[in-house]
Amino acid sequence: MAIMHKSNKQVVTVENEWYLVSVDTYGRLVHLERKGSGYGNIIGHKVPSLFRAVLKQGANWEDVQGVEDQQFEVFSQGAFLYVKTSHLYQRQIEVVLTLHLDGSFLHFDADVSNNDTCMVTDVYFPCLGGIKTLKGGQPGLLWPDCTGQWMENVASHIGKQSEFGGTQLLSATYPGPLSMQWMSLVDGDEVLYYAGHDELFHTSSLRVLSVEQDKDRLIGLESDKMAFVKAGEQWHHPECVVSLYQGSWREGADEYATWTKTWRNPVEKARWIEDMNGYFLVICKQQYGDELWPYKTIPDLYAYAKEFGCDTVGLFGWYDSGHDNQYPDLSVSSSLGGEVALKEGIAKVQAAGGHVTLYYQGHLIDVNSPFYESKGKALEGRNIWDTPYYEDYSKSFSSDFLKFFSKKKFSTVCPSCPEWHDLMTEKAKWVASFGPDGILYDQIGGMPAYPCFNENHPHMQNRPSLSYTQGRLKLLKKIHDQVRSLSEGFAFMTEHETDVYSQFPDALHGIGVCPMPRTGKKSGNSWTSMSSTAPQMFRYCFPETILTLRNPNPFLSPRYVNYALLYGFRFELEIRYLGDKQVLESNERGEWKSYACKVAALRKKYGDMLLKGTYKEQAGVKITNPLVSISLFEGKGRSCIVLWNDTLSEQSFEVFPERKTIIGWESVNAEGKGPVTSIPAESVMVLLLS
Repeated sequence: MAIMHKSNKQVVTVENEWYLVSVDTYGRLVHLERKGSGYGNIIGHKVPSLFRAVLKQGANWEDVQGVEDQQFEVFSQGAFLYVKTSHLYQRQIEVVLTLHLDGSFLHFDADVSNNDTCMVTDVYFPCLGGIKTLKGGQPGLLWPDCTGQWMENVASHIGKQSEFGGTQLLSATYPGPLSMQWMSLVDGDEVLYYAGHDELFHTSSLRVLSVEQDKDRLIGLESDKMAFVKAGEQWHHPECVVSLYQGSWREGADEYATWTKTWRNPVEKARWIEDMNGYFLVICKQQYGDELWPYKTIPDLYAYAKEFGCDTVGLFGWYDSGHDNQYPDLSVSSSLGGEVALKEGIAKVQAAGGHVTLYYQGHLIDVNSPFYESKGKALEGRNIWDTPYYEDYSKSFSSDFLKFFSKKKFSTVCPSCPEWHDLMTEKAKWVASFGPDGILYDQIGGMPAYPCFNENHPHMQNRPSLSYTQGRLKLLKKIHDQVRSLSEGFAFMTEHETDVYSQFPDALHGIGVCPMPRTGKKSGNSWTSMSSTAPQMFRYCFPETILTLRNPNPFLSPRYVNYALLYGFRFELEIRYLGDKQVLESNERGEWKSYACKVAALRKKYGDMLLKGTYKEQAGVKITNPLVSISLFEGKGRSCIVLWNDTLSEQSFEVFPERKTIIGWESVNAEGKGPVTSIPAESVMVLLLS
């Protein structure tokens, strides 16, 4: 590989067979060009410095003076370009940025040595800006919110947040609600991939900026590591990888998935979880005392679940205090029937071939609970004001008084505390004593990683931004190990999805996992939208992760069913309120139930691929009609394709799988041999391959 260098007093350039890259003395990446693309430099005006920081000086937590005037020493050696200063913002802070050309990838690293009296709180790096287009179009954004989101023409999409112009910002924290550390700009077949490789999982954020320039909107990509580099401390910024290439978004996703294999070790799933078709979530007793489902009705709940093609009942609010109340002081409810009735109800479901999970809260402490006064205050995460990170939840449905004025307040636990680990593993044994098939610990699979400033807690490196992430990793592993010690088939579930936490549970109660409403521009009988879910992002990177839909309804619509089949999500219904119970008992939407059962049976029939196989998205498959969505699933011995026509008219198509032949097909109402060339409106179909 030939590395070439060019420099003058203002700009230093390095290049290889793939890239031409230039950085100026203000530390700005002013030229990024993929050779042979024909599009030249993608960097335009209003370019930010690759690096900036926020400092805490005395009582001021947001000291950013001197950011715009910072100059750097820039030079190159071999395949490396270095950007240095020994006086960041006129302070005694040394920063060394490293840009390494490695084939089709740019690797960014940074080192911060704080020899000043201040603290470096936020580190923004690498900051890429001034991007109008990648190949002449208006780039869209793949954004890792939950399982993924797609934003068409992202510069305009973000810019519409304000009618006054200027800089607009899209940002969210990782881990949670963002599920991964990567994002991509996509302009046709030209892709700009941006990914963090942070193996310690500092509390951080991804950021996309939309900057107004001469009636155009320019895009910027950056990340913020909440580093908290104290006086006298050195800190290394984890590597970030950037690639500008021609091809599919999956090539960037492949790089990210490959990197995660260096640290991610997914657990072997409980066998019954692998076979699970649907999760029927029920709140037995509500937060404000409404008792909806006594223990004697647990077998009835399983009968209802089967009507929707679901085979697992998830009992929330099964404890005496009611859902979202008195955590972690839970007890069996005598008014719901007592311990004997609870055990009998669970056993009857199991005897009928179903499964039951019981809920426990793993993240919150009720500030009115006895536990909070006796032990909880010492365990809670604390912010810079030395007050708890509070969260409010209201489960009211009919009362505006309760909705607006009686929100239940909780403090969040700092999961670095070993006492909390011990309590949660102890509670797993307690829950298992009632005979369920598993336990769902709410929220610990991806709630935001609050930086904890309680110095009495054993935080890794004594760093607030590692308190929740590293603590939660230890908590999740201990729960998994405890659960497996109780029974090989006893399952561990939790809520939310992230790459780092999802390696420990058997399944996830998904967040943000649902089809977008049919909104946007109407084209014939189909719809496109400026923003939509893109679950392919997470599912393609981590196909072994089992997730449920997030369906907050007492019914399962055909669109939710079709969406679940296409992307490999398990069905879910939520029966939470009195109104939900009334809908369920009135047997509304019988045709929807019938359809869900038929799709569930279809998935069960080909469960070796659709339940236990590997989701491949559209890799290795082409389809002529973009209005028909397509996914490939690979089992151990055979493969299949799922098609979804989410339009109001029949669609014609041709499918071309690489090195495979379509030998047959099946829908809920028909089947046939060989290829098929059309799919009815609002329906799904499975194509069998050989």
